Amino acid sequence: MGKTMNLKIPLLTLMLAFSLTGCVKRTILIESEPAGAKVWINEHPAGTTPVKYEFITHGRYNFRLRKSGFREVVAREKVPAPLYEWIPFDFFAEILLPVRLEDKHRFLYKLTPEAPSERLQEETPADVKADLEGLQDSDPEKRRAACFNLARRRDPSTAEAVLAATRDPAPIVRKTALQAFRAIRGKDSLPRLTEMLAQDPNPEVRWQAAAEIEALKGKQAIPDLIQALKDKDPLVRAGAAEALKGISPDPQAARPLILALRDKDTTVRRAAAEALGKIGDRSAVRPLIRVLFHHDFQTRRRAAASLGQIGDPSAGFALARSLDNWDPKLRQIAGQVLIQMGDRRAVPMLIRYLRSWEATTRQESAIVLGGLKDERAVEPLVRAFHREPNPVTSHAMLEALQSLGAQTDPSWEEVDRYRLQKYQERVNRQDKKEKKQQEQGSEKGVEY
Repeated sequence: MGKTMNLKIPLLTLMLAFSLTGCVKRTILIESEPAGAKVWINEHPAGTTPVKYEFITHGRYNFRLRKSGFREVVAREKVPAPLYEWIPFDFFAEILLPVRLEDKHRFLYKLTPEAPSERLQEETPADVKADLEGLQDSDPEKRRAACFNLARRRDPSTAEAVLAATRDPAPIVRKTALQAFRAIRGKDSLPRLTEMLAQDPNPEVRWQAAAEIEALKGKQAIPDLIQALKDKDPLVRAGAAEALKGISPDPQAARPLILALRDKDTTVRRAAAEALGKIGDRSAVRPLIRVLFHHDFQTRRRAAASLGQIGDPSAGFALARSLDNWDPKLRQIAGQVLIQMGDRRAVPMLIRYLRSWEATTRQESAIVLGGLKDERAVEPLVRAFHREPNPVTSHAMLEALQSLGAQTDPSWEEVDRYRLQKYQERVNRQDKKEKKQQEQGSEKGVEY
């Protein structure tokens, strides 16, 4: 019993090592001393500290923290992209590294207690007046700060002044003014946002307009976002695709997003593939199937996940073909989708993959066959198990047979455990050998 339990731990480790695929999780951690402060990120409520916020785009973020009895903290922070997130290094971080990378950005703010007089002091018209005057300052950074303050106050009487700031000559002011105008006027700001989306000369401002429309969940602006998918700047097209993904699904966006799958920009294609899954329109199935074989691995992954959301069985064969792809994450997604769909028409193809040259393809096929629970797979799995040279893959085949309820000889399990144990010992020896070589190399470097 003790030996069996000891074996389960390295076995679990081994299986995890083979199942893990490279990917990057991007998070912003906002903490305060003391904790419990309310946090707004770009004027969107994010919770109370400590706040863990998953993000997609690197750049500058506006943070605001407020806690009763303490002075409010307003900060504009830069969230830079690490080197491994630059193109083409992101390929190695997402695919080749057998670990999950964490792109963490931590911000700690020490809150200052308010003086008794400050606690009793209320905001006065003079404060609002100072911000309105700040909109006329010659320094664009001060005008931007004034817009940010007015967004925080949400005073309806300042709406006209903020609207005028959306015509400021400085793009950084117009971007913040759009945030402020949306915060103050809510859905009534949509006409101006759509106008800026279509007409502003700066692509970053047009992108900001799309982001604010997404924050409002403005369905009325869907035609404008569809038009923005044709913008000459890829940043704006990507923002429009992201906004269409964030707003409630609308079938009228399906056709333009299908065309966006052919966009030259990677970000646009990825956002379009993901948005089509959320819309769930079956007209997107064939285009998404074609994208399964696109050269960009992230687009392929999103297409596979979207096909799972749509749930059309006609995608089964294409998803089964993806099990033979070199990308481990795509194989994992495709396998999960096939099991989720429960379509058994791909079973003959999966059985053929049990004879693939690639051990990972044989392993993924066995896992899916076990999940589909089709009795046609029993005999092929038995034959594949007996000839399988890879102990991890043969273990997956044995588990698939057990999942199918097939009768297995007790000796098979004994052989399976023995092979896995020997494999684990070999891996451990190799790890020790490499570690020893590294240590010897370090010692030689010191002597030199």
